[in-house]
Amino acid sequence: MRAVYIVLIILLSSLLFAGEYEQLQHAVPPPVLSGETVHLVLDNLDHNQIIYNPTLFFRDQGEADYHSMSMYREGYRYFVDLPTKNFSPGNVEYYFAYQTADGEAFYYPQSGPSANPFILRILPGEDIPLGQQPEEKVEILLLSPEPNEFMEPDEFYTAISVLVDEAKIDNYKYKMLIDGVEVTRLLQQEGNLFSFAPSTIRSGRHNAEFYVYDANGKLAAKKEWSFRIRSGPSKSSAFKSQTKIFIDNRYQTLADVSRNIFRGGINFSGNYKKLDFLARVLVSSEEKTDRQPVNIYMGQVRYNFSTSFFVYLRGGDISDYYDPLVFWGKRVRGFGAGIHFKYFGLDYLIGNSARAIEGIVEEAPNPGDPPIIRRYGTYGKKFLGLRTIFNFGRHVQWNLNLINGKDDRNSIMYGTNPKESLAMGTNLVMNFDNKRIYVKGSINASMKNENSNGSIDFDSLAQRLNLSESEKQQAERLFGFLESTNFLSVTPGLVPLPSIAMQFETGLRYFGHYLRISYKKIEADYTTAGNPYLLRDVSGLYINDNIRLLNNQIFLNLFFKSYQDNISQGEASTSNLDFGGSISYFPFSDLPSLTLSYNNISRENDLASKGIDPDSTYLLLQDIQTQRFGISSSYQFKLGAVENTASINIMAHKRNDAIYSRSSSDFMVYTIGLRNRYSIPLATRLSFSVSSTAFGEDSLQTTSDIKKLYFYIDYNLRNMFAGADLRPFANINYQNVDNSYSGIGAYTRINYSGGFYLRSKKMGNLSFRYDYIDYGNQVSWNDIIVSTRYEITF
Repeated sequence: MRAVYIVLIILLSSLLFAGEYEQLQHAVPPPVLSGETVHLVLDNLDHNQIIYNPTLFFRDQGEADYHSMSMYREGYRYFVDLPTKNFSPGNVEYYFAYQTADGEAFYYPQSGPSANPFILRILPGEDIPLGQQPEEKVEILLLSPEPNEFMEPDEFYTAISVLVDEAKIDNYKYKMLIDGVEVTRLLQQEGNLFSFAPSTIRSGRHNAEFYVYDANGKLAAKKEWSFRIRSGPSKSSAFKSQTKIFIDNRYQTLADVSRNIFRGGINFSGNYKKLDFLARVLVSSEEKTDRQPVNIYMGQVRYNFSTSFFVYLRGGDISDYYDPLVFWGKRVRGFGAGIHFKYFGLDYLIGNSARAIEGIVEEAPNPGDPPIIRRYGTYGKKFLGLRTIFNFGRHVQWNLNLINGKDDRNSIMYGTNPKESLAMGTNLVMNFDNKRIYVKGSINASMKNENSNGSIDFDSLAQRLNLSESEKQQAERLFGFLESTNFLSVTPGLVPLPSIAMQFETGLRYFGHYLRISYKKIEADYTTAGNPYLLRDVSGLYINDNIRLLNNQIFLNLFFKSYQDNISQGEASTSNLDFGGSISYFPFSDLPSLTLSYNNISRENDLASKGIDPDSTYLLLQDIQTQRFGISSSYQFKLGAVENTASINIMAHKRNDAIYSRSSSDFMVYTIGLRNRYSIPLATRLSFSVSSTAFGEDSLQTTSDIKKLYFYIDYNLRNMFAGADLRPFANINYQNVDNSYSGIGAYTRINYSGGFYLRSKKMGNLSFRYDYIDYGNQVSWNDIIVSTRYEITF
């Protein structure tokens, strides 16, 4: 039966819906051109189950660590727009993570999200200029200040113009340094104009550098200048501010259920002399007392004594980033404060990371019996974060971190066991030779309490945990520490022995190489309230090298990963070997680009090597070999006045499962695309793909064949009125699926959509989109989604 169950899981995870957990549904997008933005959607099919904090994790294939982006929620649909400009042509790996009402973390795909992620194919696009034309000269014009100009502290303003075709301005990357410190994120861009206006800057002489890179990372232009800031009191008393207001409304009819969702908000930033202000408000019609907070309220005030000495206070909904192993983006509603000097800093945060939500109960049929619990509640969780920062010049930073999370056991009546955790550790970051060399290290320990109800003395706890003499000595010291500090309650659920999480990485940028070597080990019982999505029970080595060859015409990406997961499960501990690479060729001449990729993955555990019957154990046997191969090409050419980008992609995937042979699979997809830009402001895109998937073997084999056709058109009407640009658009997404699965069969789905974007610097931006989804004979309903958004900045 276990083998049949595994097969059924995999059958439901065809690349159309690509996942194992029937509560969720996600369609992997077709290959995209580098530089385009990918719209990723995750649908919750169980309308009785709310999910919280949905997050996208993604990485270039070969990277050791995933990056993350929070997803937006619209009813039971969650989405995020992923820019692809900084990805190399080839594969991007990604998965989703979320929490349920009780705070437990889940992943999608559910089985091994890090080892079995979704794959998004990135094709060479227009953000990599064909041939990197050497005759296309980039110039930097400094508008303000004049070289060696004296300026007042509150009047300092830098303006830079990059002299390239405005239509190609987004094909380049930019970097600005002040006295060797990168300030790129503070740049404001309007077309070809870049400006930098910090709220405060120290007196004295400063050196500024501005760099322009093409999409391949090759330096296209550089400008360097000096300026001087006068000392003495400020002569300016002006109050400066920027406010952004937005309103979203979405009306939808999904599965014959209609609802309207509204969101609106204000983002405000300002400064007066040495004071900086920041405020954010977001309100949503989805806010309910029986759900985790959707509305956001946040305010911050910061006083700058100098560029390296400041203090701040903030309150409301706060997210911070200490270290991925302890605190990384977790939302906390509370109060924060900090003080930062040149060589020392301190950050403090206290509040609640979860709202208390009472369980659902009903009276027992017999008088005197306890009530029947239909759904357990969620405890309110108290949160404490503390970080100390030590700076040793500009090249070394050493941090000490502490994160404490405690369920408030008195916040609800009907809940499961209240839990607590404490994570403490340190991380070190060093960089040398203009960041060509960096070393990062982090080591942390955590303890937890799985049930903070009741109380217990140490001898009774040691006996319950059956501790050895050496463990008992260590546990007794930690028990006393926890009892005196009250970080964790001393109850029968306490485990006063630390679990370890560590990660070390070094990077080298020399001779056209970007080599990264990383090692991580995160034990199964390691717990932190600051990062519920941390993948645990894993240990291994990760090596990745990006190489530039032949005057930046060839890009080679090689990677090797050797790691173990499920380590705590003994013989079920799985050894993983993952190696491969991609090579991309971008010729100087007017020829097509070409990308080839290959990936070999093996997963094996001792249960499989011992020949154990899969139906005799609840553990999962692993002996799987997976190979992926991809080839893609794009070609930019002109026909008359029409600029065209043609692309082709072929990707093959073969999975051989030696234990559950019926779960073996073969997958092949062919995609062709054409993007056109006309002499008039008209753009079109057409793509067509055919994929075939086969699961199992021989007479038990099932298949799924999918055909997709996508067409998009937009027209940009510039300066329609009052300087506003209007861009109407329409697209059709046709999908035909033919399954041999019993009870599913063949069906057609068509998504029609259209709308417009109206953009004006003075009046703001207005967008409208209408979607109609025709499911054909698959279901008895059709879906309608109407979305509008208005935003203005002043």
